[in-house]
Amino acid sequence: MDYEAIFEALLFLAGETGIEAEQLQKAYNLDESTVIDCLQQLKEKYENDNDSGLEVIQNKKTFFIKTKSYLASKIDLFLEKYMGKSLSNSELNTLAIVAFKQPIMRIQVDELRGVNSSQILHNLEKKQLIMSKKSEALGRPKVYRTTNYFLTYFGLNDLRDLLKIPKLDAKLLKEKELF
Repeated sequence: MDYEAIFEALLFLAGETGIEAEQLQKAYNLDESTVIDCLQQLKEKYENDNDSGLEVIQNKKTFFIKTKSYLASKIDLFLEKYMGKSLSNSELNTLAIVAFKQPIMRIQVDELRGVNSSQILHNLEKKQLIMSKKSEALGRPKVYRTTNYFLTYFGLNDLRDLLKIPKLDAKLLKEKELF
């Protein structure tokens, strides 16, 4: 059986959800090394294929097929022109909050921005840059996080590629107050 082709098709179908190697092991009754070797071969196949715009990436235990990072700007040109995917300053601001604070509820985004963010969060979901799910908290509010398309859009391999924001020392802030 050609597991590489099967895994490739499954990764494509899984989209931004991706697939864990363990799921493939259980579904096809394979040992871990066979699944990992097959996924690694698939990853190398895409890496070595300069004619392909896709790559297989691994984030923790989950594998995905996504567009190659170096194509992000070319994809953006098309999306902006034909699919209205350009981002406003408000959307970029909200997206940055979600990216750095995820998972985050709308009320928390609102507090950080100082305005209601419902419509902007809705727009970002429509653009597939963020996704939401109902939390287990009282009232079951939505919790937002970025998608794999977010990573592709900004040319990132994973969230660790985001800039690290240093924590600000409250004492230092008071000393630097201008008023």
